[in-house]
Amino acid sequence: MLVANSEDALQNPYLIFENVARVKRLADRLGYAGPVCSAGDCTKVRQRLTFSSAYGGHVLGSVLPLDDCIAETPEDIDKSVAKAVQDKTLASQVRAILIKIPRPQVPPQVVALLPTNGKDDAEKVLELNMTLLKMADELGLPVVTFAADGAASELLAQNNFDKLPGDAPAVTCSYPLYGIHLRTPVFKTGPAVAIIDAPHGTHIASMGRGKLVNNDLVELQRTGVSGLLKSDVFNVDKQDDATMVLLDAYGTTLPS
Repeated sequence: MLVANSEDALQNPYLIFENVARVKRLADRLGYAGPVCSAGDCTKVRQRLTFSSAYGGHVLGSVLPLDDCIAETPEDIDKSVAKAVQDKTLASQVRAILIKIPRPQVPPQVVALLPTNGKDDAEKVLELNMTLLKMADELGLPVVTFAADGAASELLAQNNFDKLPGDAPAVTCSYPLYGIHLRTPVFKTGPAVAIIDAPHGTHIASMGRGKLVNNDLVELQRTGVSGLLKSDVFNVDKQDDATMVLLDAYGTTLPS
């Protein structure tokens, strides 16, 4: 209840102008006029349908447009639920889009939480990036990066993003001797660099003057007193290639 009533909570989970404007207002309060960073990724959620009276009454929890989920009577609720189940449109994931003001102790700001069933293609991901960029341009908010992991659709979306004509000549860097050819499109908000984590896993994280790699968590789990389970450190989302590499490199065998 406290979260729902907080002024920081999203009033609309879709990628709308107001959500991006909240980031601009925060930047203005901080006196920050520099570039910001954007990133997006999907995380799994438990499939569940629920009725919300907000915005006139809708059945939420599916990937259908809100206009297709309007429920004004109990019969409408039953029909919407039956349709979502029959068409297999229940959301199994949520795509989070965040913007980070690069200042210490300023957390990333969530600007969208979009229900999905994991079937978003590269065209859809690219469309979201361009929609965000257009809103940022209207607000005078320069977005300098778009980050994503190595999922196939997101990787292709980033590749297509790099090929866009932009609003000004692209920034390029070539080193033919090593086969390096980099290109960054330039929009009204400035250059926007697509950052992709191709191995689909974090190899190392900085912790102040220290560092943290996956094997540190593996060893912590093996103590038996940390509270970590095997599922917390091994094959967490069935895409953690970096975990597998580290386990093989250290010859570590996790207990069941």
